Amino acid sequence: MGAARGGYLPRRWIQRHDAGYWFTPDGDKTYPYRGEGVRIPTMEEVYREFTDVPINIEIKGKRPSIEEAVWRIIEGAGAEGRTLVVSEDSGTIRRFREASGRRVATASSSAELILFWLLSRLRLRGLSKPSYQALQGPETYKGVRIVTPELVRGRTSGSCG
Repeated sequence: MGAARGGYLPRRWIQRHDAGYWFTPDGDKTYPYRGEGVRIPTMEEVYREFTDVPINIEIKGKRPSIEEAVWRIIEGAGAEGRTLVVSEDSGTIRRFREASGRRVATASSSAELILFWLLSRLRLRGLSKPSYQALQGPETYKGVRIVTPELVRGRTSGSCG
């Protein structure tokens, strides 16, 4: 499908493309969903179809006002209590928290995760005052293991918020 400049593709463009075109379960031998009408659903369609399923949304990139648009869709679906929003970008996740009035759970940005990891390594987890409800990030970052049993125990013990 490809990516547009800045990582943004218009909804109409996404909707008319074959989402199953490149899927192959057997190493390029067959493409069972090619031409079968498989398309990428909108967020509204996902919320309508899966009314009782928790949804994890990742906001990618730094598109102006995307945070407000994502919030409006979640609010319109009445899905505040079953959605987790994440962005690796600190500014994006901060703006989403502001737009939503903190009515939707968010995961840590990359910077928040690194700060939590660092405080955990220094045994200073009590200094952490997180704005997030979940830690979500890579297991390793530039060769450094981030997700460790100690980190997980620190987060789930309640000592960090």
